[in-house]
Amino acid sequence: SSLAKKAKATSIESEGESTDIVRMSQNKPNPFSESSVITLSIPEGTKQAAIYVYDLSGKQVKNIPVDKRGETDITVYASDFSEGMFVYSLVVDGTVASTRRMMVVRN
Repeated sequence: SSLAKKAKATSIESEGESTDIVRMSQNKPNPFSESSVITLSIPEGTKQAAIYVYDLSGKQVKNIPVDKRGETDITVYASDFSEGMFVYSLVVDGTVASTRRMMVVRN
């Protein structure tokens, strides 16, 4: 019976962990010429979350606050950027959680 108890506790813990994990997927589509979606998972207890977009020189070109918690997504629009490669980082409570690249192309 102590084994059953242990297994049950483990499953509860791992369930809890899934909502506590910060995730940011690759934007889709990528490259994009109109709009692209970045899927996120932001833990409920997060105070501040934002996506910072940088050009390849390291200059910040956009700051997108993320107000929702749990599974959510952000749409970025090519019209907000020049053509080329950008790096975007998800910053959660002051820590860079994930960084990816996106490519903006003109038709």
